[in-house]
Amino acid sequence: MLLIWHRKQKTFAETLFAAYLKGNMIPLAVGDLSLPEDAYFAPFDVSLLFIPVSVPGSFVSQPAAPESQANLVVLFSECVIAFHPGVRMCIFSPSAS
Repeated sequence: MLLIWHRKQKTFAETLFAAYLKGNMIPLAVGDLSLPEDAYFAPFDVSLLFIPVSVPGSFVSQPAAPESQANLVVLFSECVIAFHPGVRMCIFSPSAS
């Protein structure tokens, strides 16, 4: 029984990390929930967007991840905390992108 749970958590971990770190959230959307193929999901994106303001030549910076997505980082951590010991974290190398 423990082996089945371990396998299920391993599969979920792979899907979870792919969604949060690579933006591939389609496998997380099951059942009636359908997401567009080009949906943007990058809650860990800390790069800055420079947005022009009404004054010519002026810009305001803000994180690239929308606040609603950045708030999902807590949900991600709750999932990771609940993994059984031995479930490997699927960390992707930035150079592999």
